[in-house]
Amino acid sequence: MTLKINSFEPDIFLNRDINLNIPVYGINLAIWPLPSAFKESYDKFRNKLLEFDSTNIYVYPYKQTHITLMTLVNFKNYEYPSDKKVYQFKKIVPQIISEVIPILHEVRPFKIYVGKPKLFKNAAILEILNESGEIKKIRDDAYKILNQELSIELAPLPKRIHCTILRFKNCPDNIQTFTKKFQSLTDNFYLGESIIDEILLTAEKKPYMIAGEILYRFSLRKN
Repeated sequence: MTLKINSFEPDIFLNRDINLNIPVYGINLAIWPLPSAFKESYDKFRNKLLEFDSTNIYVYPYKQTHITLMTLVNFKNYEYPSDKKVYQFKKIVPQIISEVIPILHEVRPFKIYVGKPKLFKNAAILEILNESGEIKKIRDDAYKILNQELSIELAPLPKRIHCTILRFKNCPDNIQTFTKKFQSLTDNFYLGESIIDEILLTAEKKPYMIAGEILYRFSLRKN
């Protein structure tokens, strides 16, 4: 079945700086990077994508892959943040940690399944399946509590659990050719299953985790 996409949208950050050196600041609850068991297969797949069109696409290196459970501070709203603004955000980190710890207290390591890549007009993603429901519960519980307790307005929860892997530097010249080639490369690509045993609180200092920082590790492994 052929993908039906009429146009692609170049990314606003890549369009300005293909090296993504724009300073930003964001805070997320995340799984970062994808589980290490996927690294070898992901790297091979990334190379195949770049071989067919490195001019127009940016494919996340493995170290930038991440699954955002919840965005607390959206980096897209804070380009070139002042030291004062970063300090203000860092001041709420201890409160975030103290509110999230009880939410994760009863959560044990859980399984995720990484589905095949899906292409949209502005990106390509890996859909993440968590049939036992831990991610949805963490998201819902954390949003409810943090939206009440924090002094900042939270971003809406993402509609789907996913890992973005590709964005556009430019719109490919022939959209139909691009979509057919993308589909041929991805039809039989699956990373498979893995166990998640920790959730991270991360800071995003350049777009798309090209420069990230772990603010706290929430271990799901109980003593």
